[in-house]
Amino acid sequence: MAIIFGLLLKVPHNWPLLLLAIISLAIWNTMLGYVLAYTSSDRE
Repeated sequence: MAIIFGLLLKVPHNWPLLLLAIISLAIWNTMLGYVLAYTSSDRE
């Protein structure tokens, strides 16, 4: 989180791009977690 605030302070004109990147990474992380949990679970 400190990295994000540092980037916002260093390049404040790029905050929409940073916000889009944060949202994209959060969605990617969530979906990857679901896929890994589904593939690693026991299916009988």
